[in-house]
Amino acid sequence: MQTSFRPLTGAYDGLSIDLAADSSFLGLSSAHLQDPGRFWPVVWVPLAVGIVLVWLVGRSRFGTTLEGIRENEERMRFSGYNTFLPRLGAFVLSGLLASLGGALFALNAAYVSPDVLSFSQAGDSLIAAMVGGLGTLVGPLAGTALYVWGQARLNSGANLHLYTGIALIVVLVFLPGGITGTLQRLWKRVKR
Repeated sequence: MQTSFRPLTGAYDGLSIDLAADSSFLGLSSAHLQDPGRFWPVVWVPLAVGIVLVWLVGRSRFGTTLEGIRENEERMRFSGYNTFLPRLGAFVLSGLLASLGGALFALNAAYVSPDVLSFSQAGDSLIAAMVGGLGTLVGPLAGTALYVWGQARLNSGANLHLYTGIALIVVLVFLPGGITGTLQRLWKRVKR
């Protein structure tokens, strides 16, 4: 087993993030970073900027090109588009937003562990996005809000995964497109 990097990575134990007693991040001390009442503006500002950025990218020519690549990449190549560079740009943008979220998580938790990269964490995020609706920008946010609410209210007796599974089955069977996709379809029917 490789042990030479254990002091740097913490291996399976993870790493504690220890700030010096007199240091701060954006004027917040280590104790304030772990206080949800004081840390929420630090999270909400990048979230709002990220939402606006993704919304602008989705409505740009770059976003239209990505949509065409998603629908039929081969047809886009035959139309003369270079499909590699737009896909690379989308990958870099998603990596940037994900790393920003990871850095904010590490600041708040003061701890980083390989468990954060486990399948159950990624699966929970994917399920929350699917329940909210993958076709819209607001869908994953709504699914995440519902998941966080479920964690706070329905986690008694360790049944959260049961409720999450039931919600996923209900969405897949009865609400294709997730909650926001279904609300959009209902709104279009009401407008007619």
